[in-house]
Amino acid sequence: MQETYEHRLKPKRDLLVYSTGDCANSLVINSIGAFAMLFYTEALGLDYKLAGFAMFIVTFWDAVSDPIMGHISDSTRCRFGRRHPYIFIGGLLMAASYYFIWNVPGVFRAEVFLFWYLVVVNFLLRTAYTIYNVSYIALGFEVCTDYDQRASIQAYRWGFNMTANLAGPALAWLVFFPDTIQGEATSITSNYIHMGTAFTVATALIVLFVAFGTRKYIIDTRYRKDVVGGSIRELFVDLKDIFLDKQPRMVFIFIGIAFTGISLLASLQMYVYVHFMKFSSLQRAIVHGSTMIGCGLGGVLSALLVRKFDKKPTITISVLFSVFCNLVLFILFVPGFVPPGFCWIIPDSAAVLAGVSIPVSMLVFLAFNSLFWTGVGVLNPIGHSMMADVSEICKYRTGVLKDAGYAAMLSFLLKAALAIGALLCGFCLDWAGLDPGAREQTADAARNLAAITFISCAVIVLVALISIIRYPVTRAYMQKIKEALVAKEQQANHIKDTAQ
Repeated sequence: MQETYEHRLKPKRDLLVYSTGDCANSLVINSIGAFAMLFYTEALGLDYKLAGFAMFIVTFWDAVSDPIMGHISDSTRCRFGRRHPYIFIGGLLMAASYYFIWNVPGVFRAEVFLFWYLVVVNFLLRTAYTIYNVSYIALGFEVCTDYDQRASIQAYRWGFNMTANLAGPALAWLVFFPDTIQGEATSITSNYIHMGTAFTVATALIVLFVAFGTRKYIIDTRYRKDVVGGSIRELFVDLKDIFLDKQPRMVFIFIGIAFTGISLLASLQMYVYVHFMKFSSLQRAIVHGSTMIGCGLGGVLSALLVRKFDKKPTITISVLFSVFCNLVLFILFVPGFVPPGFCWIIPDSAAVLAGVSIPVSMLVFLAFNSLFWTGVGVLNPIGHSMMADVSEICKYRTGVLKDAGYAAMLSFLLKAALAIGALLCGFCLDWAGLDPGAREQTADAARNLAAITFISCAVIVLVALISIIRYPVTRAYMQKIKEALVAKEQQANHIKDTAQ
């Protein structure tokens, strides 16, 4: 048994090549999450609630389409496999539609047309993203079948995601949104167009690399017995069976609630940078980049923590750590103990560095904000590795492999959380008292914004933690499942040989 178990380990090079595909996801989705609301509200003047509602509609469609795409991918019988055709076609369509998110024709810039333009173009983008992402995630489940290596491949994937986020959306503050005498850089439309064009080209190249780089894992599915289904009825039966499965349902509920809070904070923090902390373009790039480094570090740590504590304890530790960091930010900044923009100037009497200004508020914000995102970075890869585990348990019980179905259900909940977070963001900006299109916001509105940002996520994530307390799957549990699967396969092969 040990020999079979070890034989399933894949070369690290293969894991890394596969993981580069998440760079495409990162450039597209993270840049939209970071800049789309700013672009359509501050540069084009769309009302906050309308912008939030538009993002909610298309992101919710993105979520709903995931289980459909998962069923289609799982049921595909094709010479080139059931993942790679969708990765190739969906990825290139995603890059093409992404370009038009930022390049808005002048005729559509009136508010009544702008809302519908955002909905339609983003609808096309999200559909292409679903085709690519669901199949890409499911391919990762097939590449790795080992319990600990599943955590590793998701950690690598998340690390690449955050690296692309750092090199793309984070550095975009410095490269595409530099400080200018023309006014706030986030109100200049050409800045977004330049960013969108660069990220479109990069996304297309990444899609081509991962599609061809993982071709050794293409499996001809035209005659496979574990590829079943295809009808609409079977789709709904699959969705019902997956959602009613008790073990993954705990993970589903946790992910859905927790990432609603996280996505809300991710949308609001961009406005916090601009209107509450009043960071310069360099400071925004550094602070926003530190969140990517924190997230990537969390992804790397997730594999190490899983080996030491297992998956559920690691999630608990990470949630409590992130909540602590957010509460510290609230306590320090909202009451004014550390005023935004506060700098310490080294006295002239100092032996060295006399007169140098140290941005204390930025450094304090950077430290606790990046630590918050380090804790968050642990959650996503572990959630995906848990889905691979419960999918394998399902195969043991039913004999049918539904990797994409489980991946799609998890993706549905992640995107539903993003949709709800985007909708709540629009209302929170309105509740805080921000004025869309204004170059300067009032001090009260900025403070209200910071309070909502720091507190809302902490509360929501703590509520989510309750749902996963009784999750039963452990390393030992999965080892027994693997042994039982091998025994089943050996028994089936013995019966087949005897019959022949």
